[in-house]
This record gives sequence, C-alpha cells and structure tokens, in this order.
Amino acid sequence: MANGFIASAIGLNADLQEHLTCVIHRGLLDHPMILPCKGKHRLCQECTEELIGSSWNITCPECRESYEVPQDWADIWFDRVLHHITSKLSSNEAEINQKVIKFVQESYSRHGSPNQRLHIKSVQMVSNPRLKANFDKCKQTINSHEIITLLHGTTRKAALSISGQGFRIPESFNRNSEDESEGELKFGTAIYFAEAKKATEYGKNTLVLADCILGRIEEKDVSELKLTPSIGHERGYDTIYYNNHQEGIVSQEWAIYRSDQCYPLCIIDYEFLDINNSSEDVLLNYIKTMNPMFPDLYAIHQALTGTENQCKEALRFIGDTAKNNLLLESRIASSLLATLSNGQIGTLLKHPNETVRILFLRALWQIGQRDRSPELYVHLIFHWKLLIESLQSGYTDVSWRACGVLTNMAAVITHVRKALISSEVLNQLMLLLKRAVQFEDKTCVLTVLHLMANIAVSEHEIMKQQKNILDYVNQNLLDHNDIEIQEAGNRLFCNIIGKGNLSADWKRGGYKDVAVAPTID
Repeated sequence: MANGFIASAIGLNADLQEHLTCVIHRGLLDHPMILPCKGKHRLCQECTEELIGSSWNITCPECRESYEVPQDWADIWFDRVLHHITSKLSSNEAEINQKVIKFVQESYSRHGSPNQRLHIKSVQMVSNPRLKANFDKCKQTINSHEIITLLHGTTRKAALSISGQGFRIPESFNRNSEDESEGELKFGTAIYFAEAKKATEYGKNTLVLADCILGRIEEKDVSELKLTPSIGHERGYDTIYYNNHQEGIVSQEWAIYRSDQCYPLCIIDYEFLDINNSSEDVLLNYIKTMNPMFPDLYAIHQALTGTENQCKEALRFIGDTAKNNLLLESRIASSLLATLSNGQIGTLLKHPNETVRILFLRALWQIGQRDRSPELYVHLIFHWKLLIESLQSGYTDVSWRACGVLTNMAAVITHVRKALISSEVLNQLMLLLKRAVQFEDKTCVLTVLHLMANIAVSEHEIMKQQKNILDYVNQNLLDHNDIEIQEAGNRLFCNIIGKGNLSADWKRGGYKDVAVAPTID
C-alpha cells in the first residue's frame, strides 16, 4: 500500500502540511480554531472543546502559553479561510479512508473468523512532518527501500500518543498497561506489528496503520523473550519476522527495534460484528448505524439477500448514500449495487413486496444521478424488460421510479432508447405525463420529459411522429409557469429538430442533449 498520509496523497509540501494539521490529533483540521498564543497554533473545534473542558483557562498544547478562554471562543477563534481550504481537502482524505478500510478488511478476512466481521467505525489520518522526516532519515541510514504497511493493535489513548510522539520502544519485557494487554513480549523490547487478525488481539478496538522500514530481517519460528534493540544491532538485524503455523492458521508478526523505522499513517477504530447471528435485528441495527463513508459491503450484500426488513434497510442505506452530493459516496453506492448478481437484480425488480421494489428503484435512480458511466448498468441492462413492466404499472410509485431509472439509463445507453420506442411504452409515458401534470407532480413531469428527450437524441425520427405527445407538450408545457418544466419541454423539441445534435444557439442557451432524472427523497 502506498504511503497513505493525507498531505502526501494530495501533494502538499511540509510547511503547508503543518499549517493544516491539528496540534492535538495530528490529522487534517476540522473546523479549524486559531489559538491566541504567539505561535497561532491550530486545533480542530472538537479538540479545542476537549482541551477547554470545564475550565476557562487553558494552556496551548504546543507552546505551553496560558490564557483565558472567551465566552464566544468558537466564533472568535474560528478561521473561515482555513476552513474553506480544509473542506476542499476532506474529500481527498475520504477517498484515502476507503483505501484504508479495504486494506484492513481484506487483511482481516484472510485469517479472521468467517462468522465475524471487522467493522471500521472511523479512520483518522495522521500528519506529522517531524515523524515523517525521522522516518525518511532512517530509510537512508538503514539503506533500505523495502517498506511494508502493517497494523499495530493498541488503545485509543496510546494511538493518539503515537500520532504525536511516534512509536516507543517499550522499557519492559512485559506488555505494558498502556496497551491494556498482558503477558511477556514475544521478542523482547520491540514495536510489534501484524496483519489485521493478529493485531486485533492486542489493545482495545484501535489499530494504527503504519509504514514500516524492515531493514535487515531475521526470521524466527520460536519466541526469544529477552531480546533488545542493542542485541538485535549486535546480531545484525533491524526486524524479526515471525511466521507461526498453528492448526492451519497462519500468524505473521514483525518485531521492529527502532522507533523511527515506523511512520503512523492513520488511527483506525473498529468493532466486531457477529454477522451470522440468527437474530434479524443484529444485522438490521448494524446497517441502520453504518457510516456511509465506511460501508461493509459483505453486510450489505447479506442484508439484500436476507429477510424482507433487512433488504429494505440495505436499500435505504444505498439510496441515502447515493443521494449525497459527494462523488465519492455515489461511487460507494455504485460499488454496493455491483455486489448483486443478475439473478438478484431480477428478484428485487419482481419482488412481491412493493416497498422493496420502490426502494430498489429509488436506489438505482439516486445512483444514476451521480454515476453517468455505462458500466453502472452492466447487470441492469439485462432486465430492461422488467423495468418497462414496472413503468407500465399505471401512475404509481413503482412506475414513475422505474421511469427515473430508465431516464438515467437512456442518458448514457443508446440500446435503451431503442427499447423504449414501442407504442405501448410511449403511450404509458404520455399517460404518466398527463397524470403528473394533473396532480402538479413536478418531479414526475420532469422525469418523463427528460426520458422523452433522451430517447429523441438517437430516435428523433420516431419521436417526431408522436404527434399526440408533441402537441400536448407544446400546448401545456412550453409556456408553463415553472422554468424547469419549460426547459425540459424545450429539450425534447431541440433534440427532435436538431436530430440529436443541438445547434450552437441552443448550447449557448444552456441546453444539453441528455438529462438525468431530478432529485428525489
């Protein structure tokens, strides 16, 4: 895994990196506060609140200058310019978070229990130029470019200390109270790393992901309790690699004897979930509380193929995730949908429970608004007949949601447009449009008009022959008091007149040949 700390990933130099880093948790500033000390040190609002606590006199954690806290400190100390910058960078950090989650969950699944899931609750990036400089210097000193990304099991408190001060070589041959673990250290006073399964056996629900310079490696298959960094140096190694096979289970550990051989990338909080618990509520509640930025694809897939209530909750989660404007979250939703097979998609489209069908169509609709790639519909394209059947179910929640999905598909796939030019489909669209106008359902009106316009991009000759549709739109919608409805009607005529190629005048007017369905709740 590449070096994952946020500043490196987005190309910040060390000075700017330091300027955007919270002096307490050493991560990217969130709602930055500028303290009134001479150094103008920066903290997140949440970290500042913890620092203040119940006292109105605080000491800067960086320069140790003390001062009184004003009553309206959150407004006075808030740096709006810095907040604007860090907000722009947060989406980059979120994308890195996804890579971290994938790395950890794949590592755990290799050796973890099949009945237990490692659910990532949060990922907090670490940015510490001083530690990074020491790490780079160590790389030159050891003369090694072999870097491996590993996990260190610990506590939340110890992880925060590591993010600020770096890893420490333990003073005792026993596991210390800081990690809240017991027993002797397997290879003496070293810093211990492992893959996810083994790392979770140490500490309490917190991992530190770190880049590690291995240097000279000594392989061992039995423990040696009284080793120290000086002994390792005398024997000519920097790291011990321990590969233990017990009852078919592989347990890999690395004992590293220099603190600057390890650079902390991020702090990961996690919990275990018994995903195969027979109680329906376990998985149901898990999905209800799942963070959209840290979805568990396995759990979502299990819910989609589980009980009716679990399926509904999973579909709500996918739809709500896709609704977010962040491109990253729409990609997450797309990846959740991609876990379904052709057969499972067909089952959901034909599901006997109407709410399940509505939620599935809503999820597809929301994803299609954000993700305009044809690849999204690789599986769905095989079920366009089922979508058309849903479309032809009258003026119902199912029919117009199916219309929204087809609108988004027709925006990117020519074959879908060809499939929609039958008289039965066009008559149904006309029915939907009239009913939507009658009930003043703007979303449905726009959806039908967008679908008709998208069809006309490549099937303009067929659409040109639909006199009843064109007359109705011309007489009722081109002069509509809602400007969006006017524009949607104009797009239909633009595509027919321009034969799918808008003139320069139309383009200057802001028109595009295709449009996705409007936003729904």
